[in-house]
Amino acid sequence: IAMTASALIGDREKCISVGMNEYVSKPFNPEELYTKIIKTVSIKDHKLNAPVVNLTLLNERADGDTDYLKDIIGSYIEEMPVYVKEMQQFMVDKNVAAIDPQAHKMKSPAKLLGAFELSRQLGFIENIVAEEGLSNQLLKDLENMNTLCLQTVEALKKELEKIP
Repeated sequence: IAMTASALIGDREKCISVGMNEYVSKPFNPEELYTKIIKTVSIKDHKLNAPVVNLTLLNERADGDTDYLKDIIGSYIEEMPVYVKEMQQFMVDKNVAAIDPQAHKMKSPAKLLGAFELSRQLGFIENIVAEEGLSNQLLKDLENMNTLCLQTVEALKKELEKIP
C-alpha cells in the first residue's frame, strides 16, 4: 500500500501502475488505511483469532427461545447460499448495479449471526463497486465473500445441531 503526501488526480493510478495494491494520501484516516490493508490481504493469509460466527447478539435477542434461534439460523443456512449464487450471476451478467444492494442485503443477517468478517467483506464489496465498478479487486472480494459465506453456513450448521 502506497502512502504519499501527494493527493493529486492520477496519483493512485501511478502507484498502482508501479506495483502497489492500494494508495492512501497523508494525512490519512486510520480506519481507511485499516480497511485497505484488510482488503489487500488474502483471506487465506488473513488468520483471525475470532470464530467464524459469534451468536452472542442472536442469543440475547432470542432470550432463551430455542425455536427462534432455530428459525433464524435455519433461514441463514438456506438463504445465504442463494444470495451468493445471485451475486455470482450478477458478475457473469456484468450487472454492477445489482451487486451493491445485494451486498447490503447480505450484511444484516451476517451481523446478526456474528459473522463479522463476512460483514466486513460485504462492506468492501459495496465500497469497491462504488469506487471501481467491475475490477480485479471486486472479483477477489467476491471470492473471499463466497469462502466466508460457506464457512459461516458450515459453522452455523454445527451450532444448529447443538440447540435442543
